[in-house]
Amino acid sequence: MATTHHQSAEHEFKGTWRWPEQFEAWVESLVADADGPVANICAGLSPLGDIRVDLNTPTELVASLQADSGTNLERARTYLQDHISGTPPIDVISSLYSASDPTSHPAADYIETDEDTVRVDILDSRLPFDDDTFSWTLADPPWKSVSQADRERLFSELVRITEPGGRILHNAFWVPTGDHPATLDKLVPRQDTERWSVGTPKVSWVGIYTVHDSIHTARHLSRTLPSREFEPEPPTFDDAVRAHVDFELRHQWGVSPENYDLDVVDPTEESKCCPQCGCSSLSPLPEREGGAAEAGSLYECEQCQFRPYEQELVPKEERSTTPPQNHTL
Repeated sequence: MATTHHQSAEHEFKGTWRWPEQFEAWVESLVADADGPVANICAGLSPLGDIRVDLNTPTELVASLQADSGTNLERARTYLQDHISGTPPIDVISSLYSASDPTSHPAADYIETDEDTVRVDILDSRLPFDDDTFSWTLADPPWKSVSQADRERLFSELVRITEPGGRILHNAFWVPTGDHPATLDKLVPRQDTERWSVGTPKVSWVGIYTVHDSIHTARHLSRTLPSREFEPEPPTFDDAVRAHVDFELRHQWGVSPENYDLDVVDPTEESKCCPQCGCSSLSPLPEREGGAAEAGSLYECEQCQFRPYEQELVPKEERSTTPPQNHTL
């Protein structure tokens, strides 16, 4: 892969980046019941995930293991044993660990490399997945020399590729925050005592996030579920009102967001109003039995209960003094 400005010695894979056995087993238990595909971003040599994303394949990472002063053959065996496929006639790991060119050694044929590994520089590229693809997304990004802008862009990508209702596990020494359609449900400090002696950072933060269908849902939950560790709080009262209205329409009335406009239904919005009484508190009605009105196209005024169609809502200053005839369903 072509070198980018992000690739440096501090971003190269280290053997000590592989999660300790106990922590990896805990993460594996979290994703065991996933009802969709699991992505492992910055996977290193972790075997977890249906799709592994990294700059290098497992075989290409052997050279990093060889150069890592904290790694020996025994530890390399722990890292690589989950990637062995087939029935090799030789000790694959020992052969690769002692080879001058591991990627061209015959033993490399027995290491899974391409089937479930996507090669991409996650700090320099858009992740090559569609929106809402994964039910779980795991990420343990490089910790050193990563700018705040890169951190924010990467987390935005993690949210983008995770489906609504899906979860993100993010492990680093910082906790991603920002105005994303995601809430942080659990934050756990992790102390890695197992590899203290080889220079592993002593503490990291493991955040488990839930991704929601909109920023408005996340903001609404932030005001109704105060037990969450971090939430994207509505910055203004108007935003709080919009979040509440959007949540009610989506999750209580079952109205598709394509069928309403928050600029119309927002009670704080005065530019459009009921053509009969001039009230701007308007609630879209769901589709009624018989299909008389398309979902979201018919509104009811909270003050006079008049029901105009969306195209009949008018600016207050242009409201006719003669009210139109009420519609029936």
